[in-house]
Amino acid sequence: MKHSIAWHAPAPLWDLALADAGPAPLRFHQPVILRFDGDDFQERLQATLEGDPAALGERVLRAESWREPGAGWIVEGELDGAIPTAYQPVHGRFYLVAVSLVCKRPGLPDRVVDNAQDETAGFVVRRVVSAAADGSALDPADPSSWRELAWIGDREKGVWVEAGDDRARLLEGEEQLGLAPVQFEQEALTRRLRVGLLPVAGREVYESGAQAPAPSPGELAGDPLADARVADFEQRVIGALEDLAGLPAGFDAGAARDALLFLLLDLAELLQRDQPTVWGSLDGAGGALGVAQQLLHSMLTDPVVQLGNRSWSELLLDTEPARADLLHGLVAPDLVALSLGTSSIASACSALLSAGIATIYPAALPATSATSATSEDAADDAADAVAARPFTYVVRAVYRRPRCGRAVDPLVSEPSRPFRLASFFDPDAPARPLSIRLPLDTSTEGLKRFPKAASFLISDQLRKQLQRLEGITVSSLEDGELNEEGPAIGLGVIWVLSIPIITLCAFILLMIVVSLLNIVFWWLPFFKIAIPVRLDVSS
Repeated sequence: MKHSIAWHAPAPLWDLALADAGPAPLRFHQPVILRFDGDDFQERLQATLEGDPAALGERVLRAESWREPGAGWIVEGELDGAIPTAYQPVHGRFYLVAVSLVCKRPGLPDRVVDNAQDETAGFVVRRVVSAAADGSALDPADPSSWRELAWIGDREKGVWVEAGDDRARLLEGEEQLGLAPVQFEQEALTRRLRVGLLPVAGREVYESGAQAPAPSPGELAGDPLADARVADFEQRVIGALEDLAGLPAGFDAGAARDALLFLLLDLAELLQRDQPTVWGSLDGAGGALGVAQQLLHSMLTDPVVQLGNRSWSELLLDTEPARADLLHGLVAPDLVALSLGTSSIASACSALLSAGIATIYPAALPATSATSATSEDAADDAADAVAARPFTYVVRAVYRRPRCGRAVDPLVSEPSRPFRLASFFDPDAPARPLSIRLPLDTSTEGLKRFPKAASFLISDQLRKQLQRLEGITVSSLEDGELNEEGPAIGLGVIWVLSIPIITLCAFILLMIVVSLLNIVFWWLPFFKIAIPVRLDVSS
């Protein structure tokens, strides 16, 4: 039996994510966007991982502007619904998508991407729009409050396509960007963090992309995995149950128990997230249950369908508090599951499958308020979205194993926290520090020493037209009077200018205009600050 694979938040942030997970540890499964304020972002990332990996939490993207710059982890209770903005490289900001690819074993060891087998790790950028029928704003902390659109194409052009209800699925032709491994030491272990540069500079391509019509409800009719909750349950729970039920008698009992523990964690997480009423009923704190929910509750608490001498519900409640210990390679000794043999685990999982959990669990899911949009609704949403720019985006990590065949779908992570992409002229963007050196020696001989590095190429036709304007006044232009065309010599002109001298002239004109307008606005004290600098004129 192969160990299951999962995407999680960066390993240095696991403790933060679990402490801030809420009822279901969503943030523990989400990719994180790290914000850097310099061109040396790669060196800063490596220095942080080598010095104090936990300090990576101080670089997590959060809402900022030039008035209040900053980054850092924000706990769930402090979120005010604000969606952070990722600024352009010209603003001095760079963003890395960070995520960990791990095996579901105690300690969550890193999964090695085998390039020799054509395996790849990357991420996709998706646009999100509100899933509410009234078009209300989406909740950044609740993925169920939005719909996702996938970018089908490349960095030059593409189109946004509705991802459907099963959003944890890679669409054919969807653009994938690379994730590179970065090694670091944590708790005496060598780990890998996978990072990729967020394409903020591609904003204009993404923002101008058209939206394709959404699939009609008839195209999804009869698909049992159209609901993302069902698809998630099939992948994380039913697949693990089938693997454990088919274990041979001589299989390693320790590996089987590890797989069982993570199966219990996944089932507990899905129950908390998708069926909170059933989860609450397991310890007697739930409300009224429907018929299918009552069947699911009975199945999990039935003493006949059990592990050893305990029901599935008892083990679910006992395993959930041990989640953090399992992630650090520790195992709670009081878990009865640890004393089970391979045959007991296989028979218990087989009994749960025979009891019909694969059909009862989907039937017990509560109805969602948001439904799939029709093509007409999608067109209206697209028009509204264009009018309500800027757009909102998320990223998802993707692990592909093409040589495993069509039976193994790409592993797609949970979405990151939503963010927006800033335009080049965003007024809230931070200012990149610039230092323009003006000429020190402004004498004629001094200015001649500066290289002439800016060239303007003028065609033969434009040169003749410019010659006809020599000596012409504005009144002559209004009367249509122009000089005769010059001699028919087929020569273009190249004007070569000096950047330092151009800068000096522009600076002089700027100060003249600002000084004149200062009479009205009184803004000169806020405009310039003169700092004396010692100059050794003799050298």
